[in-house]
Amino acid sequence: MRSIPLSNGRHIKLDEKLYVVNKQDKVIGKSTYDKVHKDSLRHRTVHILLFNKEKTKLLITQRSNIVTSAGKFTTSAGGHLRADENYKQAAIRELNEELHLKVDLIAIKKYQNDTRLNNKENTTLFIGYIREDTIIVLNKEVQNAVWLPIKDVKNNTENYTKSLLNALNIYEFNIFK
Repeated sequence: MRSIPLSNGRHIKLDEKLYVVNKQDKVIGKSTYDKVHKDSLRHRTVHILLFNKEKTKLLITQRSNIVTSAGKFTTSAGGHLRADENYKQAAIRELNEELHLKVDLIAIKKYQNDTRLNNKENTTLFIGYIREDTIIVLNKEVQNAVWLPIKDVKNNTENYTKSLLNALNIYEFNIFK
């Protein structure tokens, strides 16, 4: 299986099959991770925001994955749906793979998250709540995980990915409207 080596020793599987979808999220085919990005094909992803129980702080992560803005902080967890998964299954898998956590997740909204060149995504945002003293075990893809007050993320946007800022805006619009 072809893959891209990352700076952290992990590899992205370029031959992994993903659903190709239209803007209405109807499956119109399958393609590889490599091809959906190379040919700007719309595909499915998930993002997860984890909040403390008081809903004042957000757990954000820093990824070493060069494809997703290395060094910038992003959502608590997230990634691509495999062709055999639904959104909830992918969210559970990604959270377990990246932070070794099992958390009750709530789907907030499905939206188009076209934040990077050659990357068209239909994304579902999930949220969950954990205690700040929960032990977080990072995988090789995640360099760092920190708790930050939500207002600090919104006031200092250059350190964060567009995906995180979009997810936070969608969360706030749908929870506090």
